[in-house]
Amino acid sequence: MSPEESSKLQNYLDIVGSLVGIVDREQKITFANKKICDVTGYEAEDILGKNYFDALLPERIKEKVRAGFVMYMAGELEPPEFFENILLTKNGEERIILWHDVILRDDDDNIIGTISSGENITERKLAEDKLSKAYEELKSLDIMKNEFLSNVSHELKTPLISIMGYGELMSDGTLGVLNEQQTKAMEAVVRNSERLKRLINSLLDLSIVQDERAKYRFDPLQINEIIDSAILDISTQAEKKQIAIEKNIHPNLTLINGDKDHLIQLIINFIDNAVKFTPSGGLITVTVCEEENDIHIMVSDNGIGIPKEAIPDVFKLFYQIDGSMKRRYQGTGVGLYLCKKIVDAHKGSIWLDSTEGVGTTIHVSLPCQSA
Repeated sequence: MSPEESSKLQNYLDIVGSLVGIVDREQKITFANKKICDVTGYEAEDILGKNYFDALLPERIKEKVRAGFVMYMAGELEPPEFFENILLTKNGEERIILWHDVILRDDDDNIIGTISSGENITERKLAEDKLSKAYEELKSLDIMKNEFLSNVSHELKTPLISIMGYGELMSDGTLGVLNEQQTKAMEAVVRNSERLKRLINSLLDLSIVQDERAKYRFDPLQINEIIDSAILDISTQAEKKQIAIEKNIHPNLTLINGDKDHLIQLIINFIDNAVKFTPSGGLITVTVCEEENDIHIMVSDNGIGIPKEAIPDVFKLFYQIDGSMKRRYQGTGVGLYLCKKIVDAHKGSIWLDSTEGVGTTIHVSLPCQSA
């Protein structure tokens, strides 16, 4: 290359945004563009002809990187497409560089060195490290939050059992006859204790799911037994609102592989929501049929319904349709989120249809045992 061509090449490589350098077989720096000088603080004449590894690399990585270079020169190893390395600046600071190396060969195909282009990623790496540390701190706080929720929920359950037990004994007259006002007061105690119990159970379930401690035991199950158990558990609540629950379960359904307790909880949550949002005297229908290789469960009500624009968000954690709904119906925004987690664990699908003022149908499709 003529001096004029060499000068043009130098000018061109000085204005590019990347660090560009050439190291020969003897490990000497034979070319360094302006970007290398800007990053390291050296002038070109300070480093040209110097051993690259001794001049620009920290002591702790020098020999490891040198060993790789020796293998390149011997033709025993090809450089990786991209790799991170560290350059020492003139004042001893470290800069993290993302390099791309290419083996240089002469006209006879002999290896004569490497040409490298690099990007200074120091700031990016520092930002990534800060983000990683922040993530770990948040993760730690999240674990603490879940443990707190679990511990508090367990502690709340103990006195609540006594409150509910004695409240029911007083309400049904076992501990003595109550007058009309006292009866109404005790009914309110029992009613709100039940509400508190559901809230505590939701918090417990949430802490378990969020902490990925939920355990599932999958066994062959008859879905009609799951439905019957769930209806039995929720029937008192429905009767208090004079809401009828009807079943429409097709006979001879194929078994499913499922966790009995979690699936009962799933159906209870569906019916509980239906009871909550259905006016007194309403109707809830539980329909189960088999469709190809799936069991399709539908829980329908003739309640207040859900606005069309809110439907895509109902399975999100803590989602509430609006503030007035939350106050009126005492929702936590946890139930349907937990339901989706249960359905996902069973490799099923969950969705709902709803029309304001008409009612809601929530659907679950679970794979049959043979599927």
